[in-house]
Amino acid sequence: MENRNVKETLRAFAAQEAGAAELLRALEREYLYVPIERVSIGKAAVDLPVYVNLSDGSRCIAVFSSDTVIDSAFYQKHTWKRMGYLELEKFVLGQSERHNVILDPYSDSPVMLRADRIEQIAGTRAAEKSTDRDATLDTEIGQFGEAVNKAKVLFPIHRTVRRVFALVYQTGGEKSLCLVVDADAKKDQLADALKALFNDLYQLLGPQVPLMILSYSELRNEIRQLGASPCYERKE
Repeated sequence: MENRNVKETLRAFAAQEAGAAELLRALEREYLYVPIERVSIGKAAVDLPVYVNLSDGSRCIAVFSSDTVIDSAFYQKHTWKRMGYLELEKFVLGQSERHNVILDPYSDSPVMLRADRIEQIAGTRAAEKSTDRDATLDTEIGQFGEAVNKAKVLFPIHRTVRRVFALVYQTGGEKSLCLVVDADAKKDQLADALKALFNDLYQLLGPQVPLMILSYSELRNEIRQLGASPCYERKE
């Protein structure tokens, strides 16, 4: 199926009539075709990207705007997932190493989507979401119970993690699992510690679990008001 809106935006991007931000915003409304390699980690199945090697020695995550631009031989070699852009964004940023994305790599006009730009726009969206006045936090994790139980095996591996509170973040009709982490990391190392934990959790839980990780230092008052108890506490 051909995404006409994406095709038109890609043409404008190639002609330098549309910027990267405009292209990524256009992609948010569409579905993309993503080749994956499915591997097993313990009892969990994890989807990993398929990479395309470039002439400069770098490699990019392969993504396609339409099933009409996929080389038949390449198609037969891989498992495929149809992802919305936001799912793709989480998939790309959830990898242990950052790689750029190449859109339609075997077409006449492939497009490079830089990982740092994807991350920047994702951060802007997250900031907009975090300031939503209708956002709520709830201790009743409901549908995320199984995901929290799976996640508990990872917390002891990350030695900076002291406690974890499992909450549900809701804004509008959307719900996300929100893990609030109390860590021993120094202030300048906290972001890296939380990012490493997020990457491992994403590999374990997959993109089907909407996930966010926040620092306990930022939500200390909210945790107390909710009367939340940690779902994990490190044994000293």
